[in-house]
Amino acid sequence: MTPRREGIGSSASSATAVPVANREAVGTDGPAVLPSDGVVRPQSGNTSDQDGSFLISQAGTQSTPDDSWTSSDEKDGGGKTREDEQTEEGKGIRGRDLARTDTNRSIAETLSLPREILFVFVICLAQLFTRMGWYSIWTTVCGLAVYSNHILFIFARVLQGIGPAIILPNGLAILGVTYAPGRRKEMVFAIFGAMAPTGSVIGSLFAAILALAWWPWAFWVFGIVLAATVVLGYYVIPSASNRHHVRPQGLKETLQELDIVGTLLGVGGLVLVNFAWNQAPVVGWAQPYVYVLLIVGLLLLVGFFVFELKFAQHPLIPFNALSYDVSFVLAAIACGWSCFGIWFFYSWEFLLVLRKIPPLLATAMFAPTVLSGILAALFTGYTLHRLRPPIVMTMALVFFTTGITILATCPVEQVYWGQFFVSGIIMPWGMDMSFPAGTLILSDAVPRKHQGIAASLVNTVVNYSISLGLGFAGTVETQVNKGGETPADILKGYRGAYYMGIGLASLGVIVCIAFVAKSSNRKGATNRGAP
Repeated sequence: MTPRREGIGSSASSATAVPVANREAVGTDGPAVLPSDGVVRPQSGNTSDQDGSFLISQAGTQSTPDDSWTSSDEKDGGGKTREDEQTEEGKGIRGRDLARTDTNRSIAETLSLPREILFVFVICLAQLFTRMGWYSIWTTVCGLAVYSNHILFIFARVLQGIGPAIILPNGLAILGVTYAPGRRKEMVFAIFGAMAPTGSVIGSLFAAILALAWWPWAFWVFGIVLAATVVLGYYVIPSASNRHHVRPQGLKETLQELDIVGTLLGVGGLVLVNFAWNQAPVVGWAQPYVYVLLIVGLLLLVGFFVFELKFAQHPLIPFNALSYDVSFVLAAIACGWSCFGIWFFYSWEFLLVLRKIPPLLATAMFAPTVLSGILAALFTGYTLHRLRPPIVMTMALVFFTTGITILATCPVEQVYWGQFFVSGIIMPWGMDMSFPAGTLILSDAVPRKHQGIAASLVNTVVNYSISLGLGFAGTVETQVNKGGETPADILKGYRGAYYMGIGLASLGVIVCIAFVAKSSNRKGATNRGAP
């Protein structure tokens, strides 16, 4: 047996949230099962590994062809195998262990979940304690998990996700207080939004290349780059501290300003709701603990709003500083970016699973999104002062709806330059028009001292909606794909997920139209009342 070792798979995607092909569903050696020892083995006796999966031994190196896989016949007749001895000494992480659609979604969400639920809390924490390098440290630990097991890997991914929770809202807060409302601020926010598709493609490219050598290098190199950025940022990033902010004295005042009770209620509710929706596609809604956790999470969120509105001395969200229009903006962003999360995840699944394209080539197929995203950002920065932000938001949701609709009807055998290419050109316009417009609306709606909170709200909604939207889509997928036993069933499940994204984006269009109508009526009433 001589398995191919392409060095690609879920490991490369872990650093960039790029999904991995569910190759068991379409492979040649039968579906894989996960026994109690955590090692995935083919159910059939065929020991050839034709799906490009790879093995990472506990020693931290790829195994030799002689001990990659051991068939059930060999184990029964030969007693304890070399693989058993390795398992007893220490379980390594196998690339194939992660090459499952439900596992891919869960691992991708271990980065997104802590980031989305900690945005609001961390912006308050960052105002009190400044720490650098967290993102770099835990990214490196993700790679070092190859010498341990998947538990350390998932734990490191969770802590890694706190890094963006610190970086993104504080970065937006610095931009918000540095630039006064006007064209320069609009252009800067638009350029910031363009970094999403650019960073995604660049990260995917280097992760796929480094994984050809060994997948931990994708994390280690990323950690080194982050460490260098920390040093550079220390000298070049301007200080935007609030001079009027008085630091709390003592532990009691610190805990009051951090709003621990509100944090526990909000974070607990968001975690449970998100977990329930994303666990349901894996185990099914028939499991009682899934909907019990969902109900408890919703109750915690209700308690969060009650506490923040009535009892919190230093609320995490300054509701009194937010206008009624903010709810329209956040609702539209949630609908659009949940659609984007579905499009992004299932686009990779579509290429890797159904079209069986290598990840490096698949990354190249996403390259046009970089140029499209930059053009969209420049267009947005140029037109935001000419068109009202609600109009820009409506255009963004139309782009979201159009882009995912085109891909939802794309045939598997169609050439790349058909619908997939067109969809990849359109979707960045939704991203890079909605994010700057939404951020500017909230940034201009709150005073200087709340710039960080406004930025964290937008980021919270963006990231939470991406993860929650995947939960919705995953539920639809598992309900219509008949177990994903054949490529046709897999395609049916993917299309069901896409249709869910179309529905969410369409809802966002309706919200935006209502927002525009409300704004127009209010402006008309103001003009009529003017002398």
